[in-house]
Amino acid sequence: MRPGPALLSLLLLVGCAAPGAAPAPEPPSSSPSTPARVPVVAFRACAGDGPPPGSTHLAPPVTLSFPDGPELTGPVRLEHAVTLHLPTGSLFGGPGADAVWASSTSGADPFAVADGPVDADVTVAVWDPGDGGRVAWLELSFADTAVVRWVSVRALDIVTDGGDGGFWSAVAPPVDIDPDGTLPPGELGTVFDAYLAAAYPAGGPAPHCLVRATDGVEDGVVFSTGIGDGGYPTYTGYDADGRVVSVLSDGGMPWETAGVSGGLPVGYVPLDDGSDGATA
Repeated sequence: MRPGPALLSLLLLVGCAAPGAAPAPEPPSSSPSTPARVPVVAFRACAGDGPPPGSTHLAPPVTLSFPDGPELTGPVRLEHAVTLHLPTGSLFGGPGADAVWASSTSGADPFAVADGPVDADVTVAVWDPGDGGRVAWLELSFADTAVVRWVSVRALDIVTDGGDGGFWSAVAPPVDIDPDGTLPPGELGTVFDAYLAAAYPAGGPAPHCLVRATDGVEDGVVFSTGIGDGGYPTYTGYDADGRVVSVLSDGGMPWETAGVSGGLPVGYVPLDDGSDGATA
């Protein structure tokens, strides 16, 4: 069958096209961007073993009584919680929720304890007056040298309405927090769910202290604070060379129960002055 005039004209037009002519370019295809990987944050109970020699400056009495009444008397034990690596030599401190999300709601800058990477041995002094125990003191120790001076550090104070606090590495990535530092409406996030599961295990006692880890790297601790909600001061201890060798969280106990060298912190207000141990 012979082609009709219209088809013949089309064939002639195609046949006369310049050799090697490139086809018309196609618009670039739009592919969805790969979402940023979300770090995996997990929690576990602190080790609970006795502290290795030279890993803490704490030396509390075997038994102590709280000043509010003789009925609050019980033994004290030291537990080595974890050894944290601080890659930048800096850390944050604050309420437990901040430590869970690794986000400082106070807006404080990280506090430098060293000029470079440093390890912190975390020791918990647990006092048990018959109620299962509470954290009387928690220390991060950076060197086995004597403390000669203590100073209050407002940036590391813990003010909590959840009965817990924490310290975490300055490089721990904030998780489940919006860029403006808030949570999505009506959500606590998967990280907080993981924290709650570890803090209140089914069929077991609640641990006094939890270790936080991001992608398997341990980068923080979360712990119950003394007698619950309130303000808990934090002190840094300096050795004779002016180095920070200790960060000490006060669980609301009389200073002498810590058993540390170096005398009273600068500006310390004793408990019997109507204070919880905070500095002036």
